Amino acid sequence: YQRRVRAEECFEKMPLSFVDSYHHIAYSSDSSIWTKIPAFDTSVGTFPAGSVWRRNPIPACDGSHGGFRNDNNDCGSGTQFPAAGPGLHGFSFTHKGITDAFKWSVVDQIRVPGKLELGEYVLSWRWDGEQTSQIWNTCSSIIITDTECSGKGNYLNNAGECITCPANSYSSEQDASCLSCPQDTYSREGSASCKTEEEMEEDCGFEQQEGVAYWMEILSMVQECGGIC
Repeated sequence: YQRRVRAEECFEKMPLSFVDSYHHIAYSSDSSIWTKIPAFDTSVGTFPAGSVWRRNPIPACDGSHGGFRNDNNDCGSGTQFPAAGPGLHGFSFTHKGITDAFKWSVVDQIRVPGKLELGEYVLSWRWDGEQTSQIWNTCSSIIITDTECSGKGNYLNNAGECITCPANSYSSEQDASCLSCPQDTYSREGSASCKTEEEMEEDCGFEQQEGVAYWMEILSMVQECGGIC
């Protein structure tokens, strides 16, 4: 919904639909290693009428306190509904504090209406508590532009410009900026990931050799091939 109107009534006029009937458990920004688990959706009795609501796929521990009063996050007495996989249960914290912080995120994909005007929008996200009368709400600022920016090796800045990542940095679809390559890894300009020196040599068509002359040749071709220094 465009920024000039932020009332709850505005959000209720255009509820978004999910792309598919799955969640993705993301252990990193590399979507190729995400785990897919089934989602539980309903459009019966929802508000706005016909909108799709989705259950949080991570069950709390069994009991009225959901595991909060337990000494750990093991859910030894069971879970409130079957967990979709190992470790996908609990709150990650108890009355003793954070005992086993989740090492993953839950990712859902939604459809963007195809006829939206270009411009700035606000996306509302709402989470209603199952065991309490709490409602959690947050918003995200979004720019819809006609600039093609895949998010792989580039990112869209706040001005709606597509910024290409320089050599020795990267950006995946989940990153909102270019990140520096980890130690002893490298990348070409506009890369979505970083590689080791050996992988870079292989990509550039170099063969492993010894001697200063070889390495001087490598360094002279770095800019051309993509930045191993």
